[in-house]
Amino acid sequence: MRNEAFAKLLEDEFSKIKLIRENTHLEYAGRDVFENFNRRAEELGISRKQALGVLMFKHLDTIRKFIYGEPGLEGREPIEGRVRDAILYLYLLLGIITEDKARLQADSISIQQAKVQTGRDEYMPMNPR
Repeated sequence: MRNEAFAKLLEDEFSKIKLIRENTHLEYAGRDVFENFNRRAEELGISRKQALGVLMFKHLDTIRKFIYGEPGLEGREPIEGRVRDAILYLYLLLGIITEDKARLQADSISIQQAKVQTGRDEYMPMNPR
């Protein structure tokens, strides 16, 4: 495949992935994009990254079977759909990572402010999680 054709493929596929997200986000999440993962994490006693992983690995397992030519994929959704879903899950993981880093930074700032205000190194986190 030539570079120009691949660039077009990336552009077209990204549009399809965005459409998948737009069509499914109301089914799985309300205002919080990660609502489904937060709910599953709480139900199962795991982190939301782990909850995302459980759901994503279903797609990755099908992709692995496709790559190795394992039987059992006939009659299911086209493999391209599974690849797009897996890519969307990876974008969602990037979102979780970004949000978690922002929370850690905010917590760190709150802790530093508490130390300055109290003059003590011992502290209780402002927002324990």
